[in-house]
Amino acid sequence: MVNEKYPDAFFFDGLEATYLAASRDLTGGLQKLETVQTAVANLPAFLFLVNVRMATFLVCKFEWAKAAEHFTAAVRVYQGVGRRAFCPTLSMNAHICYLAAGEPDKAAEALEVARGYKSEKKKWSALDKVSLRQAELAAAAAGDEQVEVP
Repeated sequence: MVNEKYPDAFFFDGLEATYLAASRDLTGGLQKLETVQTAVANLPAFLFLVNVRMATFLVCKFEWAKAAEHFTAAVRVYQGVGRRAFCPTLSMNAHICYLAAGEPDKAAEALEVARGYKSEKKKWSALDKVSLRQAELAAAAAGDEQVEVP
């Protein structure tokens, strides 16, 4: 009904994707988000949100590598527009997902992206502060000798 009245309104498709996921149709929700992703390709704020939502749905499906790719894509969107908020957290999410997928090299890359934010002069959110600390702990556990755990 809404699609008939507003056929190009990606916002409603995003809501429908959430409804499908809440109704236990993660595959349908992901398919809907793929169409939204195409529609918002030139709208960074929405593209960021779509990538995070897709990653979340993929985590729920235990599709770790694909989820990590979308977390990483969200970070790249924010980097492209000069934003940093949530980037340490999303990079750590990608790191954990790549570990779960059995892809240690990609996990290490995501971890280094997260760790790269520790030198940024920014008032980080509580969530990002925890992620920055977890990145250092993960690097320490991996045997990185350059680690400073706050």
